[in-house]
Amino acid sequence: MALVLLQLIYLALVGAFAYATYRYLLFLPVMLADMNINFFTLVLIFGPPAVGIITTFFLFKPLLSRRPKEEEALTLSETDAPTLHAFVRRLCTVLRAPMPSRIEVDLQVNASARLRRPWLSLVTSDLSLRIGLPLVAGMNVRQLSGVLAHEFGHFTQRLGMRLYFLIESIRYWFARVAYERDQWDEWLEETQRGGGWRTKLILAIASGTVYVSRALLRGLFHAGNWVSAWFSRQMEFDADRVQAALVGGGTVEEVLREIRVLSGSAESAWTTMSRGWHQRRVGDDYIPVLRYRNAAVTEEDRARVAEYAREEEAERGSTHPTFLQRVENVKGMEGILPAGAARWAEAPAECLFEDFEGVCRKATQLHLQRSVGEELAAAAMLPAAEFLEERRVEDRWRDAMAQTFPLLTMPSRWFQLPEGPLEGDTIRVYLTGEDETAKYWKLLEESLNRNGGLEFLRAGGRIDPLSFSLSDARLEVAEKEAAESRQALREEMARLREQYRSYGYLISQEQSEVRAAYLALSDEQEKLIEVRHAWVALRVMKQNTKFLPDNGGELIQEREGRLWALADGVLERWEAVPAPELDGMAEAETLRALLATGADRESMSVEDFVAQMLERADEAAERLLGELCARGIEKRAPAAVDS
Repeated sequence: MALVLLQLIYLALVGAFAYATYRYLLFLPVMLADMNINFFTLVLIFGPPAVGIITTFFLFKPLLSRRPKEEEALTLSETDAPTLHAFVRRLCTVLRAPMPSRIEVDLQVNASARLRRPWLSLVTSDLSLRIGLPLVAGMNVRQLSGVLAHEFGHFTQRLGMRLYFLIESIRYWFARVAYERDQWDEWLEETQRGGGWRTKLILAIASGTVYVSRALLRGLFHAGNWVSAWFSRQMEFDADRVQAALVGGGTVEEVLREIRVLSGSAESAWTTMSRGWHQRRVGDDYIPVLRYRNAAVTEEDRARVAEYAREEEAERGSTHPTFLQRVENVKGMEGILPAGAARWAEAPAECLFEDFEGVCRKATQLHLQRSVGEELAAAAMLPAAEFLEERRVEDRWRDAMAQTFPLLTMPSRWFQLPEGPLEGDTIRVYLTGEDETAKYWKLLEESLNRNGGLEFLRAGGRIDPLSFSLSDARLEVAEKEAAESRQALREEMARLREQYRSYGYLISQEQSEVRAAYLALSDEQEKLIEVRHAWVALRVMKQNTKFLPDNGGELIQEREGRLWALADGVLERWEAVPAPELDGMAEAETLRALLATGADRESMSVEDFVAQMLERADEAAERLLGELCARGIEKRAPAAVDS
């Protein structure tokens, strides 16, 4: 009732703008008959109805657009998973809950109960159960039974589920009205910037009115959130009691802790999958990666997770109660299947699936296809075991890099190996609690932006100086500030090299192809920065050709030739450098071949070719430096450290 009232307030606001505009238009002939018409009075006369029409449209348009269709998960028929269906049916019977008409699985660390066809399901019992495969992989049958019992508890909330669906639908309307932006909003902003002063004045007033109206609606949206969150928390309390009636309050607490641990492992696993995708090498099954990350969680980590959970504080907009609130809600409840009640209940939950690995692979494929689309066809799809082995190799050198250069982001961008032997018997180690490269990355971004703006000005274009980190759009100012940024970047790289020079003695000192390859890469650090500047400048030109004389034709061709020359110069210097044979690196005879593998110059634009070269140079430099760090750690004997 509260949310319906809020929605009526919203509709009244839209109606008020529409009615006021309508009444004004009715009075318009009288105004035109009595006023002296000139440019100024035309703005005064036609400005208010224009503002009213624009505001009414922008407040009403979200209700005209369709809600995005929710992505469907992998559906398991009874033929696909007969044991799971039988188990779910038995649980529903025990808990007196309706049987779901469809069982789905996905890769979320979550399970959910929902109306299968929302509006139609309001008057039917067409329910859908969705189970996250990470829960199945990380729990036993008893724990998963508790998770499912919680969802079946929602199934028993027949009126509650339907009311909550209506509440969420209204809340979604508010969110779209208050926050949604589309091409119409972009049109309003562009027209306001590019029109004459009369148009700018009218549209500025309209934009201000829309902004104020949306600010009011955001207030209604937050009020709706509080109502929705309160209702959701009560439903969760009730579903937790259904869960505890089956497996006991102790298992409820155990499951809540395990879900938090699995969530952390899942985040780490997705990072691992993303690294593979970055190299266009993808595992065909996400679940083994999750298990690999979850196996690395220590008892100390679990205790820390439980401690954080107990310190969780309640928020007015939270859809779920806090960990302690949920534990207290079911404290002392004894279920019919508590821990140790049945040996079969302690079996891994995946035994409920006839082909758990096959289901996981299908769910992974579906997720990847929806996430990256057609690009997936260009990636190498690896068996999970092979993908994990590559990641273990990668973890070895990444961990070694983190030990040697703690907190530093990509030190291979500026770090160079010392030229001579260690002087004396002391290694100076600089310790800090923050990333010392933050200034480097900030200066690099500023230098790239300023150079892009400078080159665009030299090409005859006009720029917004703030968009390019410049204080002024005059050419002489851009040249001065771009040069200052480039010099500041060089000085920062020199500072980092000096500060971390002695770290070169903590890594492997043996002469090897790995060391030689890293030396060759690090020798080109300044040249690669020059390539990056030319690459960014060319992209700025190509993305804004309509603002250049003659669309930048000959000038762009000249800049493309310059970028090819810079890239070829770097690659030629790597021609004679042997590529080291390391696990996880593509096989190639020379460093140049390694960085240009798969690059077809005839079909690739210079921007794509250089982007690939820079990306692979970064990956190779990090991999080689990490390997040197790992070898140094392995060869060093444990030593006492005075602190």
